[in-house]
Amino acid sequence: MNYIGTHTRVVAALLIREMSTRFGSKPGGYLWALLEPIAHVTFLSVIFMAISRTPALGTSFPLFFATGYIGFHFYQASAGYLNTAVTANKSLLSYPNVAPIDTVSARYILQLLTTVVVAIFLLTPIVASVRFPTFIRFHYLVEAAVMGSTIALGFGLANNVLFTKYPLYEKIFGIASRPLFMLSGVFFLPDSLPQAPGTSF
Repeated sequence: MNYIGTHTRVVAALLIREMSTRFGSKPGGYLWALLEPIAHVTFLSVIFMAISRTPALGTSFPLFFATGYIGFHFYQASAGYLNTAVTANKSLLSYPNVAPIDTVSARYILQLLTTVVVAIFLLTPIVASVRFPTFIRFHYLVEAAVMGSTIALGFGLANNVLFTKYPLYEKIFGIASRPLFMLSGVFFLPDSLPQAPGTSF
């Protein structure tokens, strides 16, 4: 129990430090965390509205791209942020109470909460502006958020070790991760993919 209490206090302190370092020192602070996904969704909506009358699902381009982008963002933003959690806080590891897992935990919690806030502020006005009734199944939203952030946590834990031991792997991982946005399903539905014989979505 004493270890859990110490771990909790250390993570809380690191969380405050990460908030100050990541957002407090930049003009606009948390505003940029919200403006980035808004810009992405707006850009995608404008481009695809120019080449198509309706999205792959429904009638609202902003809603279609917002739901896809936010789901992907729960993974992408967390994975990129967690990969350097240990190296960025290397000086703090000299303190006996600070462990590498504490730095990863603090960044994971901060990014998860940030993405949840971003999702609420992005989706709420879009849903309110559509002209048809929407039925939100919140358990699917929670499931997508948990799955995306958990996959990011797994990659983050592994990459904090692998990036240190194998510098070449860091370069390879960065190259391999770049096409994920195009392949993640933000632009299309799984039903549009060609199916192998005997399989179905």
